[in-house]
Amino acid sequence: MRAGYTTGTCAAAAAKAAALMLVPGVLPAAPGSPAGSPPSAPDVVTLVLPTGERVELSVEGAERLSGRRTRAACVKDAGDDPDVTDGMTIITEIELDCDIGERDSAATTTVGSPTSGSGSGHSPGLGGGHPEASTNGCIRFLAGEGVGVVARDGLGLGPGEAAINPVPREMITHVLQEVLGDSVSACVTVSAKGGEKVAQKTFNPRLGVEGGISIIGTTGRVYPKSEEAWMRALLLQVDVAVAAGHRRLWLASGGLGEKFAVRELGALPDAVVQCANFVGEVLDRCCEAGVERVVLVGHAGKLVKVAAGVFNTHSRYGDVRLEVLAAVAAAEGAPGPLVARLLELRSVQAAVPELKRAGLTHVWGAVGDRAAWRATERAGLPVDVVMLGYSGELLGVSAGKSASNDLIDLRDLRDLLDLLDPRAPEARDPKAPGTESSKAPETANPTSPKTSDASLPTLPLAQHPIPLLAPPAVVAPSGETVPATTTAPSATTAPPTPFPTAPLVVVGVGPGAEAMLTPEAWREIRSAQVCAGGARLLEAFSPKRAERIVIGGDVTAALSDVREAVMLGKRVVILSSGDPGCFGILAAVRRELPDLGTLVVPGISSVQLAAARLGLSQAGRQAGGWADIAVASVHGRDPSEAVAACVGNPETFVLTGDGMPAQELAELLGERGAFTLTVCERLGYPDERIFTGDAAGVAKERFDALAVVHVRNEGVQE
Repeated sequence: MRAGYTTGTCAAAAAKAAALMLVPGVLPAAPGSPAGSPPSAPDVVTLVLPTGERVELSVEGAERLSGRRTRAACVKDAGDDPDVTDGMTIITEIELDCDIGERDSAATTTVGSPTSGSGSGHSPGLGGGHPEASTNGCIRFLAGEGVGVVARDGLGLGPGEAAINPVPREMITHVLQEVLGDSVSACVTVSAKGGEKVAQKTFNPRLGVEGGISIIGTTGRVYPKSEEAWMRALLLQVDVAVAAGHRRLWLASGGLGEKFAVRELGALPDAVVQCANFVGEVLDRCCEAGVERVVLVGHAGKLVKVAAGVFNTHSRYGDVRLEVLAAVAAAEGAPGPLVARLLELRSVQAAVPELKRAGLTHVWGAVGDRAAWRATERAGLPVDVVMLGYSGELLGVSAGKSASNDLIDLRDLRDLLDLLDPRAPEARDPKAPGTESSKAPETANPTSPKTSDASLPTLPLAQHPIPLLAPPAVVAPSGETVPATTTAPSATTAPPTPFPTAPLVVVGVGPGAEAMLTPEAWREIRSAQVCAGGARLLEAFSPKRAERIVIGGDVTAALSDVREAVMLGKRVVILSSGDPGCFGILAAVRRELPDLGTLVVPGISSVQLAAARLGLSQAGRQAGGWADIAVASVHGRDPSEAVAACVGNPETFVLTGDGMPAQELAELLGERGAFTLTVCERLGYPDERIFTGDAAGVAKERFDALAVVHVRNEGVQE
């Protein structure tokens, strides 16, 4: 079956024709034209594809629009592939030394500069046929008619940029530098006739690309995708590789995985097999052909489906990517809000920065473990998995060896995979999949971590019993605190509900970091129809669908709005930083809304966390604890009360705020004696800081308002 060309190749061909029109003397003038006439338009150009293949493409409509502006077109030939863009005219316009301020800068990007949308002067997906792009000039890309603009994160290009993928950008940059020199500066506008209509038949609307098609391609070629014929061709690769003597094969889900396997993992090119969407069928053929081990390498968006047991990764056979990723992340310790965000993303790639910010990059390795387990189960031979991001960065490796690009030297990954090779069993876990010792006796307890030697690893998503918590107390309309469930259990009554409900719930969200939120707190927040709280807490925790009531300076007015929402029958959750009863909003709620039944869900107070960071327990100060340490706050209170507490007690915890940050507290204390202050700033956040000094030293620093200060009065005897 005949192969064709990608839209990226067509755009590059048109770019080369347009560039040739800008260089005097390169193209001959039309026959019979007077001296000094502009050159004739080229009808064929030669390109070097990212794979190194040299091809000739026909172009049409090449014309010089002005002294520094030209354009040309190339009609896409998709070969025998039933591509929706087959026959589409791709137009590339070049303007030298353009003033980008006159253009729609929201749809531009720069290649060959540190501000490039791809983050470097060349794409890691570009093959050996091209040198790296020079950084001397500036090539800027714009979306013309029919070419989309990126509207969301997670696609490898920033929002507002033209939907021209990294490899096509590199191809165009290369031909412009080839024809016009390394220092060329130009605006490149790519258009596609009818692209806006055709884009509705693609995944672009779902992925967040608006207004047209994407200019794509990693190899420059389009190969026929008649499924049966395509799959047969892929399966033949296995037979050829085995015939060449290879017993460990590298299965690449696409060009990205193939390049990574060869360049970073040291795979021999003829040992790499493209499996495309047919992961299951190619694994089956590997087993039939006598392959001893497989390394499955590719983009995480494909391989996360394998982790769910989906072995044809085309979207029409199922799309469980985000569900699987969220489930594995939850099992690896992701807090509830992050799990919910993962489920709302548009692509797996968009999860990369989310997991990195949360310190959960090892989740990719856990997903790789599941994918490897599923593939091993199907193929009956050991399978390792290497998961990549959109730009070819390493995300995770199976067999428990998770890693991220900033934690592992990619050159060491070859050694890592050698450790997983069955020819070196002494270097591997004896219970890893595929080893003889992994076979368990029939009487083995499959649930015991000590005795389970099953031939496949225990599923990381196995369910575990969750002990029910004692029901929390409810504040009755009278103000009296009563148990949420008062009916005594008997043989004829149903057991009490472990998690009671009320029309108004006050939830302690802890210090503000998602990881400190309790499961019960998140359950209540997710059920809210109305969320009330400070603006910072609402932004961090309020569900998107919930109405919001901002509690700011006028607490009474905000709680009046809360009452109105409750009276309308809405379920209202009030977010309180720390624990609601530790200088939290609970006192104001009871004062302003005494007639409303209120459920209180406690949270981790910042005092508790500060005590933990300082190595204190709850056993009492004399035993290294904090139970008898005084606690004061300046939130909405007279600061002199906090100062008096520090002066009158051996140790005091002070909750600071905008009205009195830690440095101002230190200034006041410095006038009243000798004190040692330990400032615990932004506890629970990634930029948490703990600073200890005397009053004078602390007064010279600057601290965030979100701080807990442990004050030791050196002049008071314990």
